[in-house]
Amino acid sequence: RVASDRVDADEGFSIDTSLVLDHVFGHAKSQTLIGIDFTDNQFERDQRVSGDGDFFSTPPTAIEFDLFNPSYVGLNLVPFPFASSDSFQVNKLEQKGIYLQNHLKIGDNWSVSAGVRHDDVTVKSRFTARNETPVTTSNASQDTSATTFNTGVVYLADNGLSPYASYSESFQPNNGLNASGNPYEASTGDQFEIGLKYRPEGSDFQASVAVFDIVQEDVVVASTLGLQGGNQISIESQGVELETQMNLNNNLNVIAAYAYVDAVISETTSTFTRFQKGNKTAGQPENTVSLWMDYRLHSLPYLTIGGGVRYYDETTNFNNDVSVPSYTIADLGTQYYLDDWKLNVTVRNLTDKEYISGCTYACWYGDGRSVFASLAYNW
Repeated sequence: RVASDRVDADEGFSIDTSLVLDHVFGHAKSQTLIGIDFTDNQFERDQRVSGDGDFFSTPPTAIEFDLFNPSYVGLNLVPFPFASSDSFQVNKLEQKGIYLQNHLKIGDNWSVSAGVRHDDVTVKSRFTARNETPVTTSNASQDTSATTFNTGVVYLADNGLSPYASYSESFQPNNGLNASGNPYEASTGDQFEIGLKYRPEGSDFQASVAVFDIVQEDVVVASTLGLQGGNQISIESQGVELETQMNLNNNLNVIAAYAYVDAVISETTSTFTRFQKGNKTAGQPENTVSLWMDYRLHSLPYLTIGGGVRYYDETTNFNNDVSVPSYTIADLGTQYYLDDWKLNVTVRNLTDKEYISGCTYACWYGDGRSVFASLAYNW
């Protein structure tokens, strides 16, 4: 059992400026995108944690507690503000990037793209442990850079079939300090994907299938309730995605999708058994299914009403010793168009279903009924 009092503050600034160049030579059309971007972000966390047993040991221990027959004998909860962990941390990240992307259309059937991006990143972190005597503060900074590439090719056949293949790399800096008091290494990734799309000419029907392999390295996974002292692991995800979209008539549109994902820890340096090589990734369902239908009213042609369901397969925790049940969520949405205005209202988890969305080092309830509204103007 753990009690946590935490206040987070996150603020950032980002800007992206790009230039597009179009050129035609012979039977080929070229579009080149050149750009630069800048991001400045600061994250602060003020946190106190108190628990029974020894929550911060390796592995953590706790006194057994029966929710249906509670007994408070033997508890050793440290009262606030004298918490077993009392900390304040500040993480600053500055990222500068430059990128170049080219898309080449050759004749009527071939389309090729390729791109390169370079990032320079500075990460600064400060962690203050206020429950120690005397109070201790750890400071660390790290400068890192990376160059990543992406490429893809698709063949647009005359019968509506479009086989394609793509490869891409990723680079994502991480905030916070590891157990040694040093900034986390940046997360990197590689993705291979091959697929087939089908859209007959003059038809409102389209379908696609894709097979992918993704390897993510130095992914940060929290061991406990804070950002300090987490672990970095590698995850390999392999799977397949299916999607289809069709208009059953002029007013009714249907979108259906299915995905299978097998995600496991492929590499780790952690001594925790929960992060061992071969373990399934916590919170990742193997099977997900979604169905959405929307209908445009005859009497109000500017109004569209839709609804759908989302199914998530059972998942597990880091230790792979807890099974989180599968669940199905219903959603509702409506859109209204008036001249250049668009009003969108969405209700997620329409029935306000109570469910466990996943478990990592702890388990979490999923979001209850949520209503989102947006208003957009196009000119």
